[in-house]
Amino acid sequence: MYILIRGVLMKNIDALISVWQNCKRTVMITDSKMNVLWCNKQDEKTLFDASKLHYFGDRGSSQVIDSPVTAQYDGGFGLSRAVEILPIENGSDGYVLEFYDCDDIELLSDRSAHLRYKSNFLGNIRSELSQLIFMLDANRQKYVEHGDLDYLRFDKEARYRILRTFSATVNMNELAKYYNGYYTNDTVCVSQVLTELAQELSEIFDKHSCKFSCDIKPRICLYTNADRLRAAVCNLLINAYMYNESEERTCKLTVTSQDDMLTISVEDNGGRVSVQELESCKKPFSSFRSFSEQESLGIAIAAKYCESLGGELSAKVCDGISTAMIMKIPINTDRTPKDFRIDTAAPITSRYDLQYCILAKGVDPDK
Repeated sequence: MYILIRGVLMKNIDALISVWQNCKRTVMITDSKMNVLWCNKQDEKTLFDASKLHYFGDRGSSQVIDSPVTAQYDGGFGLSRAVEILPIENGSDGYVLEFYDCDDIELLSDRSAHLRYKSNFLGNIRSELSQLIFMLDANRQKYVEHGDLDYLRFDKEARYRILRTFSATVNMNELAKYYNGYYTNDTVCVSQVLTELAQELSEIFDKHSCKFSCDIKPRICLYTNADRLRAAVCNLLINAYMYNESEERTCKLTVTSQDDMLTISVEDNGGRVSVQELESCKKPFSSFRSFSEQESLGIAIAAKYCESLGGELSAKVCDGISTAMIMKIPINTDRTPKDFRIDTAAPITSRYDLQYCILAKGVDPDK
């Protein structure tokens, strides 16, 4: 059986080759006109006959695929019917046709050597930012001794912007974890994890004139990754603060369970954004199709977290009154954690930890 990957961008071929080159089946990469660009078994290229390719539709029907390709399939990567097709004919005449979009290429890239390149690139950015911090540290004491208030204001603003950039690299790495699967799950007490998060955020929100409250049902357990959970909810909470333009801001975290379904709701009193806008941000980098200063990864990360557990992220807006982001996740375990920690806030050990950097998106934790 053959696998045919068609219509990929030239710059993505290396990522695809690194994934498919050792596949036991014959894999070919073609352009949109079915010209073979690469094959993992060179002797099979002469057997390729595009006229024998068929496309399976939603109801099991098949149709001949023209060249250039006219058939389209919008199924999710790894879940679409196109991935599950059996050969149309016995022997070498059967093909599997896979359709790739930008998200698919990102997934393939994160499972190939490109993940290492990306990590190195983000590491270089952090290294440069760290050097800027060292430069600021080297000069700060001198200007403090001279009482230079203008420099101190500059110093604080520079550190804040550096921290925000750290935040962007942290969320990019967070998103990559859902593409490459490099994390493990365990049975954790969701109530405990989010209670600790709420305790850490409440003081910071209060300092920034945002009334924070929470209603967390005790002892809800879930087979998940505590860091992924914390990052997803923290992003939604900081977004609720960032984009709330009300004079007296409020934010509420609610955690409940009913009928084997976990519900985590983050609600603010903004209500000045549409459901359509919030839904569009569930797709990573959706607000960066053209130049934009809007940061959309927080909602995308929360959506990816829900999807990874068979759940869904949705938005509810009462115009001018409130905005709520609602995470619904099936409770997939009857097990309980081996032990429950005491309900005390875990200290943030470094200003460049995951949670601290997420905070920097919307608030300066030093204030």
